Amino acid sequence: MTIKLGVPRSLHQQLDLEKVKSIFPYGRILNVEVVDGGLICSSGVLVEEMGDKNEDCYIVNVAVYVGY
Repeated sequence: MTIKLGVPRSLHQQLDLEKVKSIFPYGRILNVEVVDGGLICSSGVLVEEMGDKNEDCYIVNVAVYVGY
């Protein structure tokens, strides 16, 4: 399978691609591609106990290509 992530450019370097790969319970991941996309908006909530530093909410678009 191939995974394509649409992520805001300012977050590209912060991605943990191994963690992304780990959420797939089966199948062989051939490639993970990160492209500009997604969205940063305000969640309206800041929970310091959870490590929040701001009210940002990050939206990532994901496409998973599966073939035989």
